[in-house]
Amino acid sequence: MPKMQTIQRYFGDLMTEGIRASVWFRTAPSEFQAKAKIKVLGVEQRKFSSMLHATMRPALIAECEVGGEVQRFCLLLDNAGNVQPIN
Repeated sequence: MPKMQTIQRYFGDLMTEGIRASVWFRTAPSEFQAKAKIKVLGVEQRKFSSMLHATMRPALIAECEVGGEVQRFCLLLDNAGNVQPIN
């Protein structure tokens, strides 16, 4: 498999796992969870602030629809261990 497809699959899998592990997703009825639609929207620079400074960091943005409810999530590409809801 070409490298780009491997990278896309890796980050896509991380995003999907993170969304499915979110409280928002887990509290939806199981019949809606089974029909969830996850769509990757793209990569954008997002502002993150700490006590000392703010930085712009690249993040993968995805949208998930479960039972008519839509939630967006971001996955930081420079620290891909944590998927966070953004709306």
